[in-house]
Amino acid sequence: MNLRSLIIIVVSVFVLAIIGLVLYVQNQVQTIVQNQTMHEIKPVTGPIYANVLLLDKGVFTYNFSHSFMTYGAVSYALRNVSSVNFTIGTYTKSPVPQIYLVDVGDYCLELQCFNEQALYNSLYFRLNHFGRILNTTTLFLVGINKINDIPPGSIVIIPSGLLPNILLPDATSTNGCIRYSNYTLLTLLQQGDSVIYIGRNFSTAVTCAQQTVNASPVTLKDLQNYGMNTIQLNPANTAAFTVNTPLAFKSPTFFFGNATEFYGVWAKNVTNGTLVSFSNNIAGGWNNNTQTLANDLATVIESKFWLGRFAYGTFIENGIAQNGAMTLFTANQTVIENWSAVTPGEVMNSSYSLITMRLANSNQNYEINIPFRLRYVDHGVVYISPELGQTESGELTAYVTNFTGQQITTASIYNIGFNKLVQTVDMGPMTNDVEVVRYPNFVMQPGYYVVELKANGETYSDAIFKLDDFNITKLNLDFKNDTFYFQVNSHQKPINGVQYRASLNNLYQKTGTVEGGVINYTLPKNSQVNYGLQQFRFVMLGNNYTINYAYINTAAGIPVFYIEFGIAAVVVIILNRILVAPPSDDYYIDLPSFPPSRREKVKENPQAVIDVFDLVNHYYHWKYMPLTVGEIRTGIGSNLKYGNASIAITSQNTLAVLNKLIEGKQIISADDYFAPKKWMDYSKHDIEYLVVFRRLRDFCVANAILFTDLDMAQGTDMIMTSKTSQSYVTIYSSLSGMRELTINTKSKLFIVFLDDEKKQGFLDNLYKSYNEESEVLKMAIDYGYVKLVDTYHLNSLGL
Repeated sequence: MNLRSLIIIVVSVFVLAIIGLVLYVQNQVQTIVQNQTMHEIKPVTGPIYANVLLLDKGVFTYNFSHSFMTYGAVSYALRNVSSVNFTIGTYTKSPVPQIYLVDVGDYCLELQCFNEQALYNSLYFRLNHFGRILNTTTLFLVGINKINDIPPGSIVIIPSGLLPNILLPDATSTNGCIRYSNYTLLTLLQQGDSVIYIGRNFSTAVTCAQQTVNASPVTLKDLQNYGMNTIQLNPANTAAFTVNTPLAFKSPTFFFGNATEFYGVWAKNVTNGTLVSFSNNIAGGWNNNTQTLANDLATVIESKFWLGRFAYGTFIENGIAQNGAMTLFTANQTVIENWSAVTPGEVMNSSYSLITMRLANSNQNYEINIPFRLRYVDHGVVYISPELGQTESGELTAYVTNFTGQQITTASIYNIGFNKLVQTVDMGPMTNDVEVVRYPNFVMQPGYYVVELKANGETYSDAIFKLDDFNITKLNLDFKNDTFYFQVNSHQKPINGVQYRASLNNLYQKTGTVEGGVINYTLPKNSQVNYGLQQFRFVMLGNNYTINYAYINTAAGIPVFYIEFGIAAVVVIILNRILVAPPSDDYYIDLPSFPPSRREKVKENPQAVIDVFDLVNHYYHWKYMPLTVGEIRTGIGSNLKYGNASIAITSQNTLAVLNKLIEGKQIISADDYFAPKKWMDYSKHDIEYLVVFRRLRDFCVANAILFTDLDMAQGTDMIMTSKTSQSYVTIYSSLSGMRELTINTKSKLFIVFLDDEKKQGFLDNLYKSYNEESEVLKMAIDYGYVKLVDTYHLNSLGL
């Protein structure tokens, strides 16, 4: 063996050793990531315990006093709880009434009504399972001749398929049936009940002898006068009510004019009550399934969709403290009709408010409802900008009316919990109907605050406002002179006069004051800052902020990476010169033309190609991850053989094989990714979901972000952990929708779509929907708690 061959062998071995080392390190890093991912999930189990008390309630003004918010403060003691969803709403009537299921007895036709006892059991179980029935006094089963015992303001469920004739307004004949009550459908509505009727329209009724009778002209006229005349639905137009619906209910047969609709269920306000209709019988609407009907009834009752709602707010906490207090407030307002004839105080005092706590852990869901009424007296008003920046001067205006007694001289600023006075503003002695205007600055932690006018032990007005957080950005980082400048804004305005503490990599701590929105941070002389990732940390008003910066060594303006690469290139050139063979005589051999290479037509069992997907996933330590054409081609070449030789296949032929498997429904694809159809059954996910997850995985690996593997994150689809934050990801698929969202205002939540078209379609449908869940999600998107992104723009995640 000559020296040249020996050197080539040594260099080759060295290169192979380096490649092996890189692969080993990569595998170890992946193992560490997987182990860390596994330990991120700490499920909370055991029976849920909760004790909740209402501490305070009232009304906030906001948006310069043009709008009103209801608020309620609660204290709570919890045990075995991992997440809590707080909601607060203000309604036109009681949102937590008693529920009465009417046993219609013989007033029904075969296959058009229900076994009421079985329906009662299923409905009770459905409500009780989610903690919505705390005792047996909430849901009652009452005979049709006892409906006069139902108290006003209740929910009354009549599941008869056709309306019993004795409940029609003109029920002059009972067809031989004994009648113990003079109550009719109209009587129930006049006493303020919400009647949920399950059946066909009112032109035909049923007697206790299971006979159908036509409604009288008097009855039809009465129904029309009260707006209860029904309009038949064309069956071709009912498909719209079965898209993305939470209900199993299908094929509504009629609707009310000028009514509220909830997935094919209509609600019509009639006198003092509301008529809610599932316009079909058990055979046509639920395929004779009583339990399915009970689920739909519980969903509709839970939605409260027929109640007029003035305002609503939601607050979601994960990993909540087991004991604490919280102030909840409504966030969005609905338009109050005939405003000129109704004062805000009258609206608030005639409304019903409800705080709901939905508690959950790994094994259980539980719900607590706290209803309350308000007492609002208009003594005057205080108002302020709804949103301000730190140190920004905001207009604070106040006046009082019908005021006697001790003069008001100050406006008090409290945190949202009312348990800490953070600032006072001198208003001077206030007199009746004289407006006082001040322009205070607020140097406090970001968040919500309340301005309160109070005297003689009585609150005259409360206004809520929000202070924006700081936004720190790099202006100029001069590592040569150890001088660094940062811009500090809040509400898009520079802040002033705020004390800060700064450090670099937990060293060189320095304190100072932000002036003109700029921090000037300078290191001591002869400080040593090494190349690599630098972390600037700032503490302002008790909050921590971190800015990362990659400090790269440069020479003559050229990054060191390029210099090192150039040196390596020179070394390679020199080695090539050294390894050039010595001069030798040239000899020529005349060879005839080579015959064309022989190609064999290889027939493989389709299952062998499908197995390649599992083999490639196993190689990369994946599970159920769709593959590209290139990955499949490489997998075939690495794993399939013809005789003792590996199979070489072109990308075009690989695609042709995949198309045949797609035609045979053995492979499915989405957006140039492919996966075996059986994976959809094994993983319980569709192809679009898996493609989105694959792209998220690739993004995390490329950007050194820790992530939870498929189905390993509890309550979400993926948890991403970067150096400074943890983000929750929910995947939306146009084929299967998405899981129920858990919004946490202290963490980032992303909804990820396959492409921009899917994202826009989701938004279009969202803003056409007005149910409770849609309103909460819209609000969360508007406030920045939830961000929508597609897989082609994952860099906008900002991790």
